[in-house]
Amino acid sequence: MLLLTAVAMMVAASCSKEANNNPSPSSTPFDDNGASRALFSVAADRQVRLSRGNLQYQASTDTWRFAEKQYEVVGVTNSFISASNEDWIDLFCWGTSGWESGANAYQPWSVSVDDADYQPGGNWQNGLFGNYANADWGVYNPISNGGNQPGMWRTLKNTEWAYLFGGGKRVNRWGRATIDDRYNGIILLPDEWNAPEGIDFTPTHVGFGSNAYTLEQWEHMEEAGAIFLPAAGYREGAAFGTQNEFGAYWSASPVNADYPNCALSLIFNENELHCNAGVSRSYAFSVRLVQDL
Repeated sequence: MLLLTAVAMMVAASCSKEANNNPSPSSTPFDDNGASRALFSVAADRQVRLSRGNLQYQASTDTWRFAEKQYEVVGVTNSFISASNEDWIDLFCWGTSGWESGANAYQPWSVSVDDADYQPGGNWQNGLFGNYANADWGVYNPISNGGNQPGMWRTLKNTEWAYLFGGGKRVNRWGRATIDDRYNGIILLPDEWNAPEGIDFTPTHVGFGSNAYTLEQWEHMEEAGAIFLPAAGYREGAAFGTQNEFGAYWSASPVNADYPNCALSLIFNENELHCNAGVSRSYAFSVRLVQDL
């Protein structure tokens, strides 16, 4: 089993890095369903639109939504997790869409630290697709500000995360950044990119401060199609930590027979990034959904 801390990340495999500059400007960067107007390749022949923010959930009303701002994270209220919680949470154990998948733990408020509880159909080989697609948060649930219909969104597979961070034309299409001196994370540029006038972006992979933007500058970056993945931290059981130091985003993919209780994810801190990281399913990570063309 592979475990993470804020200072060290033990991973099953890592993805390629580095990426280039060039656009898809629009006065409104997201459509009425919360999907980016800019396109992002996740395979040589496949593009997606990313959601306007990380996924959030309120148990007391059974409501799912996207964060209104890309850099918005819930933070410590993830510790107040329960089936009747009136606060919003934005960190989820693997496959916890609320669909009764055959796993012992499948609700978004699940806090079990037994990784084997998060196996759809009770089998480690099942991913959040195929017969178990409803275990994917975006497939099973209507997202209130994301079209409000089930089946409109999905979670990337690990190979798609890897391509997004360095496949084909996506070389030099990402870098670390900080917004307003308080929101650390990763910026993804769309396949077609024209930098806003007077605002620079460097595909730098060490140090969140490598690209520092005011809120106004970030708005211009966003209008040009840039996506921000905030370092939202993670939860283990009901314990939350490492916000602004560590970011983790689930994929829909399990690992292999060597790590049957792990699933693959994108993880990063200030100096490292891995998008094929095998991590315990009982960790609660961020979810960023995509929409197919």
